[in-house]
Amino acid sequence: MQPVFEGSKQRLRMWITEARSAATPESLRDLLRRNGGLVALGMITVALSTALLILAIMPRYQDPAARLYTSKLGYAGIARKLGKPFPVSAATVQHLPLTTTYQGEGMTRSEPIQVPLIPLGTIQKIHADLGDPVTKGQVLVEIDPRRAQVKINAAQAAITIALGELERTELGSSYILAQERPALERIRHKYAELRAQVNNEIMAMNVELLRRNASNRKNLLLDSLSQLEAMADLELENVSLGMAEAGAEASVRIAKAKIEEAKLALQHRELELEDYTVRSPADGVVERLLVHEGEYNQDPGKPAMLLASGVWFEARMDQTSIGRFSPGTPAAVHLESYPGQPIPGTVTKILPVVTYDLGGPEATRPIRPLGTGAPEWPSTFGVQITLHTEELLIVPGLTGFARIESTHAGPSIPNAALVARSGRTAFVYVADGDQRKTKEVVIGASAGGYTEIQAGLEPGQIVLIDGYQILETGDSVQIETLDGEPLDPPRVLSDAAPSEPKLP
Repeated sequence: MQPVFEGSKQRLRMWITEARSAATPESLRDLLRRNGGLVALGMITVALSTALLILAIMPRYQDPAARLYTSKLGYAGIARKLGKPFPVSAATVQHLPLTTTYQGEGMTRSEPIQVPLIPLGTIQKIHADLGDPVTKGQVLVEIDPRRAQVKINAAQAAITIALGELERTELGSSYILAQERPALERIRHKYAELRAQVNNEIMAMNVELLRRNASNRKNLLLDSLSQLEAMADLELENVSLGMAEAGAEASVRIAKAKIEEAKLALQHRELELEDYTVRSPADGVVERLLVHEGEYNQDPGKPAMLLASGVWFEARMDQTSIGRFSPGTPAAVHLESYPGQPIPGTVTKILPVVTYDLGGPEATRPIRPLGTGAPEWPSTFGVQITLHTEELLIVPGLTGFARIESTHAGPSIPNAALVARSGRTAFVYVADGDQRKTKEVVIGASAGGYTEIQAGLEPGQIVLIDGYQILETGDSVQIETLDGEPLDPPRVLSDAAPSEPKLP
């Protein structure tokens, strides 16, 4: 191949020499006719060289990521020497809905419910064993009810006694109501009135006899004393009669109240009898059995069983996701026991207390450094997720993780617009009038190639998304595309920043 190529070069030199020495156009045409193949070879060689330059060298020359681009003789260096703006692409800050996925580890949990033994007595029968499923209202334990039945019989007898006391009170024959007999008091009152009348007449007669000197003063005084005694007895009888009449009504009310009291005591004893049959307060599984048949319950309220009621998944979510979703948000739970089978669920409760917990024991030291150099603690909060499955057996204690998707809208920019970021802050290049400025922003969630801007930008502003990577202080830019569409005419921006952004 090399000899052939060298021969071609020699023939090309000879042809050029003959072409220069041709005196007339006719001799030049004759020369071209005799050496047509050599001319064609030369033209092909020039075309291939030009194509190689365009296809291989020029893209690298204009590629900001290539070392040739940033060299002294590269595109950027020559553009700065000529004072030309750098072509860039831009995008508009838009109010977009972003769907973000939050993930947290955890395990399935249940509500522990104690089943207490209220009455004292001997345990006769236990109807559920460890691990047995139970339903609400199911009989779990029976206690010997004989003592309770005796108390019920006594309460029924007390009602009978109270009814009899009411009758005696209404008749006035109750031995405990000696002063509350209006009928007897009326008789005494009537006798006292008659006695007072007689004494008044005798007194009047003695006064008349004394005036006629038919009696002495001593007899008059004695009659006056008798009159005073009669009047005093009458006053006492008035008081006794009033007390008896009022007291009789109160005594009847008291007797009726004692009947109600006896009935309530019977009702109380009947309710106590119900406690001798212990029923399940909820659906669940017997997690612990703490009593045995034949034992005597001597501690009122002692737990007989511990039930695990209900099953849900409790995920520990990072504190940065708090407030990002609410009860009712769909979720997917992945359990180690069922790999490859995401279980649908719904967020039912959010525990708004952040702890140093990742689903296990609380941490006592940082787990990894954050971008700022500060230690990062496993600051998480609990999220309860109700599982929607009837095909899989879900029991408490299964480990796994949950994914929660949340959609919220806010000012957003393409991820490519972030010049530099640290933690929750970043810098972007913003078009402000005819100037290019750096802007510090607070960023939020990222999804679908876009990042939420929580502070620093408003919808409608323009940010640079490409071509800014090699900019230096003083460089001007020319926005050629905006939101993926050519910008006609292009917009030129000068550099307004005194220096490039520096992260803290």
